[in-house]
Amino acid sequence: MFPTHTPISAILYALAGFGCWVTGDTFMKLASDLHVPAYQIMALGSIGGSVTILSVTAARGKLAALRPHRIGGLVALGSMFLINYVLYLISLPHMPLANFYSIIFMSPILVAIMATVFFDEQLSWKMAIASLVGFGGVLVAVNPMALMQDQVNWVAHAAAFASMFVFTMQMLTLRFLTRHETRECMAFYPRLFPLVFGVGGLAIWGLFPMPIEGWIYCFLT
Repeated sequence: MFPTHTPISAILYALAGFGCWVTGDTFMKLASDLHVPAYQIMALGSIGGSVTILSVTAARGKLAALRPHRIGGLVALGSMFLINYVLYLISLPHMPLANFYSIIFMSPILVAIMATVFFDEQLSWKMAIASLVGFGGVLVAVNPMALMQDQVNWVAHAAAFASMFVFTMQMLTLRFLTRHETRECMAFYPRLFPLVFGVGGLAIWGLFPMPIEGWIYCFLT
């Protein structure tokens, strides 16, 4: 059993989580390249994620952990999850993954700053320097001068920046909810929001035909 309350274990879990996140977004981009409608990606991806969480929770004998305590907080988290899902589907198909993540990974800088306001955490000079260096790296990767060129998709870039802000608020909301909700609740219930909207899209516009790899991409997003 891995320890869960040490800095090293937290870093390892964070790396694993970001790895899964990047992999899922890659599959989302691959599904978009097959011209699968956004609502269908949202529906199938949410089904895949929800079923996975339920299965793992049941296998661990912890279904009781899915009992919510702060409905309002989970609704807020689910709403942000849905908004972010839509922003991802707007930006990912129209910009390189490297540029997308250069923007998205500005969020840890904002989280570190905003945590000093909302959670009274201290921002040491080392963390401040690291944040500035990280921001400089983002500027180099995104290349603001290139954004002035005509071929740049401004809508995709705007959606990516908006997603970064929404993701920051998600992280702060998660920090608050960890005091009241289990990890299972915070992972499961927010996914119901894009699931409802995605299934609604399927009911209105129908199922878009796609090859077997399209199904795989969608379920793995």
